[in-house]
Amino acid sequence: GAGHYNLTAKNFSKAVSKKPLMLVGFSSPTCHKCITYEPEYAAAAEALRSMKVPFARANIDKFREHLRDLGPVELPLLVVYKKKRRYVYESQHSASNIVSYITKLKSPVLQPLA
Repeated sequence: GAGHYNLTAKNFSKAVSKKPLMLVGFSSPTCHKCITYEPEYAAAAEALRSMKVPFARANIDKFREHLRDLGPVELPLLVVYKKKRRYVYESQHSASNIVSYITKLKSPVLQPLA
């Protein structure tokens, strides 16, 4: 599928802790809805590449234990890992919305002036 590389159970922890910000798309080869979003993911992956944010892909069947605390999840599932924190993406799976969400997460947190 679209994305910069695939994650496995073996390389997952190292990959998400190594990058300051990473988008992971969890899906399944048997998920029709996942397949229909592939063109959007391909466009998002290209835009994210220019922002230096990797878009990794992972087969949900290999990560059920890792995501168990989220409860039942709907596929496809996009999760952003930022500084070891996990943010579940809950908006439309369009390239523009995904890129907009990542842009907001990349922005520094503004502190009010005292």
